[in-house]
Amino acid sequence: MSPLPLNVNLADKFSSKLDQAFKLSSYTDSYVNKDYDFDGVNKIQVYTLDTAPLVDYDMSDNTNRYGGFSEITDQVNEYTLENDKAFQKTLDTLNRTDSVNAKSAASWMALQMNMVMVPTVDRERFQTAFDAASDVNGGGSETYSSTDILDQIYTMNANCDEMSVPNEGRCLFVTPFVWNDIKHAVTPLLNNGGDQIVRSRGLGGMIDGIDVVRVPSNLFPDDVKALFWHKQALLAARKLTETKILDGGWVVSGNIMQGRIRYDSWALDGYDNASDRHTKLGTFAALTA
Repeated sequence: MSPLPLNVNLADKFSSKLDQAFKLSSYTDSYVNKDYDFDGVNKIQVYTLDTAPLVDYDMSDNTNRYGGFSEITDQVNEYTLENDKAFQKTLDTLNRTDSVNAKSAASWMALQMNMVMVPTVDRERFQTAFDAASDVNGGGSETYSSTDILDQIYTMNANCDEMSVPNEGRCLFVTPFVWNDIKHAVTPLLNNGGDQIVRSRGLGGMIDGIDVVRVPSNLFPDDVKALFWHKQALLAARKLTETKILDGGWVVSGNIMQGRIRYDSWALDGYDNASDRHTKLGTFAALTA
């Protein structure tokens, strides 16, 4: 039997399996905004509508009792996918057989997903969040205090309350050592019946209504200890455009593994409070060393 041509994909369903694996192993994928569709395009425009102030209804006006006319206005922001990454490796038949088939193209592809692709996308999202927090319109970057960590979390949450940000979707990512400080801080409260942490859904816990997620510190930008944002404020796009396990044909005795992923994230502008003008950047906050 002759070898398969080089361009035959031996794993037609592998891309969908890797896409599912990404959602399961990513720390951030459940906490980003996916409301906008990038399928078939690499750029979208997001419209944020402006609101109108309330005026007195005037019964004495015979022409317009609702006030004067003015057209709805909006803000438009454009977002373009910038990151386009790829990889390629080979697995020689001799290496596979000499390892008693411990090495396989499929197992290597899964390892590549978990150890390289997923962390790369998570790091990029955490960097976006930190940049937004540090922006002049952001929620700010404060110095981390192990003794005042709960107060710092409550302050970040209160700032969101002031901007009328929905309660659901607020999230806090912390390093394992910060999580230890949080546990030390809440232990007296727990012993006194004040249950500040509710463990659920595989999260580190919940504090003040905020989902708290423990993440390895190597995923954060340097010196960052904690990152806070609201899910709707961090727009993320990920297009796993192709993953292939190919027969090596005349090039390699064995398999060729190839993959390509396009991804990016943005801090969304445009949050309108009825009493004041804010931006969604204000929902981002950081604690640093």
